[in-house]
Amino acid sequence: MTENELIMRLNDISYKYMLAIFSDHADFVSEVSEPEKLLELRAFDKNGEFRAYRDLLGKPFKFREINAENEKKFDGSFEESQYLDIDTTMKFENETKKQATGGGQYHLPDDAKNMTMLKVRYYYTFSHEGIAQKCDWRLVGFTDEELV
Repeated sequence: MTENELIMRLNDISYKYMLAIFSDHADFVSEVSEPEKLLELRAFDKNGEFRAYRDLLGKPFKFREINAENEKKFDGSFEESQYLDIDTTMKFENETKKQATGGGQYHLPDDAKNMTMLKVRYYYTFSHEGIAQKCDWRLVGFTDEELV
């Protein structure tokens, strides 16, 4: 998938959030303005995730989508909450802007600006020996509640 094909595909996707990892930063975005710098993109919400990724700039993207239809190919799943890296001593006029404890900055989506965690769903299958093994994962959304 080329950069232009990815942008066209994103126009057809209705997932609520997008996490973009560029060659020089990562951020939650509403659109991809610099596809030539994009290494990975995850468009997601509770209904599924579209992931496009590549190893090197200029190379084509590989992609996969997990939604209710193809979620059935896995033997099971479980969810976990992972804390976002937020330096709570730093405040910005724009409430969606956050600073990581390591110094980087990013923006949360408007409806997630007060959230502290990402919800992640892990998928597993069983080997021939009956051993569960994680085989994929996706972002689900934002939360304030720690999953146990």
